Amino acid sequence: MGVLVISEELGSSGDEVGRAVAGRSGYCYVSRGDIVQHAERHFGQKAEDLNQVLEGKIGYWEAFNESRRWYLTFIESAILEIVEPDRVVMDSRTAVHVLISAPHVLKARIVAPAHVRCEHLRKTEQIAPDAAMQRIMDSDRERAARIQLLYREDWANPRLYDLVLNRERFGIDQCAEMLANLLKAPAFEPSNEARQTLKAQSLARRIDAELLADPRTRRLSVHGRVLPGGGVEISGVVGTHRGRRDAESIVAAIPGIGSISNHVDVKEASSFGVAVPGLGVRP
Repeated sequence: MGVLVISEELGSSGDEVGRAVAGRSGYCYVSRGDIVQHAERHFGQKAEDLNQVLEGKIGYWEAFNESRRWYLTFIESAILEIVEPDRVVMDSRTAVHVLISAPHVLKARIVAPAHVRCEHLRKTEQIAPDAAMQRIMDSDRERAARIQLLYREDWANPRLYDLVLNRERFGIDQCAEMLANLLKAPAFEPSNEARQTLKAQSLARRIDAELLADPRTRRLSVHGRVLPGGGVEISGVVGTHRGRRDAESIVAAIPGIGSISNHVDVKEASSFGVAVPGLGVRP
């Protein structure tokens, strides 16, 4: 059992490869849309706002650095929760970076020459070759800029991946077969330590996401971390004792939370944080 995350170029059929691997391996296939829906359902934010993190124009997010970070927290928490049970194939460039340190996660990149990708778009979307090529160039530029902005990485860097597959050389079934076989390798069998590390990472991100999603604490500087013994520590600075209590009660309501060590300091101040344009209010 393991996890496969795929980063694909537009027109390289990476999504088809992912679905084929999931079918062969009996895994659950998760698209970028599924990640957004998970975050929308759990944190009460609008899908179109969450999707901006994955597919939006870079200029918008350069203008709102704080809101970009907050929405990215919701997306990252969703990714970690989805893959935690294993047996998942996820089509997500962001997931490659969120799970970069997870040893049992197979990270693959699907690429193809421009003319192959152009022909794929021309056939599937019924558009002219010139329009298809323009879409490819725009997509490559935007995707590279987004990953650079969010993670300070070059998304084409082969060191980020365990395997890079060229679709001009290999068909969808061949790619799927290679990836499905790799998932069976001992290197991608999750150890108990790897499971526990991923679980702790997922829980810590869920804490941050829940604190940001709740209108009582979204403007407070409070963060959580999972302690080696299994408990949780929350820390930061708030302006009132009520804020300190609110933070603890929100964290206590998260499934899987055990003991909580509350190290949040109370310091009277006129305000904390900044308002975030467009951030949804939880019902």
